[in-house]
Amino acid sequence: DLNILDAAAGLALQAFSNNPATTSGLTYGYFGGQIYSNGANIPIANGTIALTASVTNYVQRTAAGVVSVNSTGFTAGLIPMAQVVAGGGSITSITDKRPATIDLYGAPPGFKNYLINGDFAINQRVFAGGALAAGVYGFDRWKAGTGGCNISLSAGVLTHTSGPLVQVIEAPNLAGKTITVSVEGLSGGSLNVNVEGVTGVIAASAVRAGVTLAVPSTSTGNVTVTLTPASGSVTYKRVQVELGSVATAFEWRPTGIEYGLCLRYFIAITSTSGNAFVMGAAYTSTLILGFLYLPVEMRAFPAGSATGTLLFVPGPIAATGTATIFVSSAQIIAISMPVSSVTAGTAGYMSSSGPSQTISLDAEL
Repeated sequence: DLNILDAAAGLALQAFSNNPATTSGLTYGYFGGQIYSNGANIPIANGTIALTASVTNYVQRTAAGVVSVNSTGFTAGLIPMAQVVAGGGSITSITDKRPATIDLYGAPPGFKNYLINGDFAINQRVFAGGALAAGVYGFDRWKAGTGGCNISLSAGVLTHTSGPLVQVIEAPNLAGKTITVSVEGLSGGSLNVNVEGVTGVIAASAVRAGVTLAVPSTSTGNVTVTLTPASGSVTYKRVQVELGSVATAFEWRPTGIEYGLCLRYFIAITSTSGNAFVMGAAYTSTLILGFLYLPVEMRAFPAGSATGTLLFVPGPIAATGTATIFVSSAQIIAISMPVSSVTAGTAGYMSSSGPSQTISLDAEL
C-alpha cells in the first residue's frame, strides 16, 4: 500500500529531527525514532534536552539512542543530530546534522559493514581460540598478521591477547574515501587500527567507539584492516568498517547471508561416520571418482585438502589412502579415492569411515 509506505518514509525522515512543538527558550525538543539492534527494532521516545546559553550547542546521540549535548563539538563515535546556536535566553538557529542516509524505520540499508563476519560468529575451521601463526586463519575471514596473534571468543566477546588481527576486504572501491572503524565494549586498553598504512586508535569505551581514517587514494584494490592491542590484552565485539565519519550501530545480517559471504573464501564440508558425502562411481578397478558442486562460486580456484578416511558404498569398500581433491573450477571439485579392488563402472557414494571426513577449500586473500 503506497499510503503505508509514504507514512513509514515520513516517520523515518522525522527520526531524531527537531520537534518544534517541544522546543522553546533554551530547551531543544527532538523526535524519537527506531534503533535497529541485533535483528530487532527498538523504539526511542520523543524527548527534550537543555541547552547552554550564548554558545553553539552540539546535539548528538549514541547508537542506542541516548541523546546528549555539549558546546565544544560533536563527539567522535556519536551520531550528530543538530547544531543549535543559542542566545541569552532563546535559540537563534538550528542546523540539521543527521547523517544523510536515513533508513526506513531504522533498519540497516544493507551491507554498510565492509567486513565479513565482524562478530566472529562463523567458524568453519572450528578454531578453539589461542595462538595463530602469521597468515593463519581462525574465525572465518580473520587471520593473524605479522608475528602472529592470540585471540579467543566467549559469548560473542573477543579476547585479543596480543598481536595483529587482520581482515583483507576484497576490492571495496574505498580509495580516497573516509571510513570509520569501530568496535563495541572495548575494555582493557585501547586498540590500534591500521588501514592500508593509515593508523589511528580506538579508546576504551563501554559503548560503540571508533576511529575515522582516510583510505589512501592509491589503495585501488584490496584493502587490509589490522587491529592490534595497544598494550596488553583487550576485549571487544562486533567490528565494523563503514563509510563516513560516524560509528553507527553494528549491522546485523542474517546468519545465512553472512555464512554465504564467508563461503566465497573458504568452504569446509564435513561428513560424519556412515553418512553420504558425495555421489561417485568406480572410474577404474582401483579408483573411485566423484564430483561435488559447491554452494557458491568461490573467489578463485580454491586449494583443496582432505582429512579422514572414506568408504565407498555399496560394499562398503575402504579407501587405501586419503582422498585427493582436484579443482575443476571455482564451483566444481572432483574427489578421487583409491581402493584395493572394485568393479569398474559401479555407481555409489562416498561416506566417512571414522568420526568425520572433512574437505577444506581455501580461496582466501
